[in-house]
Amino acid sequence: MKPPPGFEQGVASRVCRLRKSFYGLKKAPHCWFAKLAESLCSCGFTNFYSDYSLFRYVRGDVRLHVLIYVVDLIISGNNSAVLSVFKAFLSSYFHTKDLDVLKYFLGIEVAHSFEGIYLCQRKYVLDIITECGLLGRRPASFPLNRITSWGSQLVRFLRMASSTEPEAGSLECCGPGGALGICDLHALT
Repeated sequence: MKPPPGFEQGVASRVCRLRKSFYGLKKAPHCWFAKLAESLCSCGFTNFYSDYSLFRYVRGDVRLHVLIYVVDLIISGNNSAVLSVFKAFLSSYFHTKDLDVLKYFLGIEVAHSFEGIYLCQRKYVLDIITECGLLGRRPASFPLNRITSWGSQLVRFLRMASSTEPEAGSLECCGPGGALGICDLHALT
């Protein structure tokens, strides 16, 4: 960076102020989001109070929603002509790449059908299984037998423990499995 004309080098009390963000600096994503939010608000979008990365545009029957995650945008709406105009508006302000219909976002697969939209993390789970070296292994059955036999054994243990030592039957520290057992005990007894 070159100092501006008239700037005296060597004076310790003077610094240059950047009015432009550069990629690689810590403030660049904040400046990018501020510019995007400003352009969306100038177009008539309002920001959600509960989620600052979600914007909406409602005029009559036209509804548009824009969800922002880092540099990725999901745009949804009920009017394809307005969506096309909005995409052109974004392209005039930013360098954009239109990926057409949403298929993947943050590792979540999005499948469209007549019944609705389905979200699936199959690819994410397969990546984890591959990373752990478990791809191709056979699945294991659930480690517990039927819940009724397990529940009845737990009922016998709790009755015995509470009759012999009251402190043992109090279940002070209980994990998620214990909570499941307690919930099922009400149905069994």
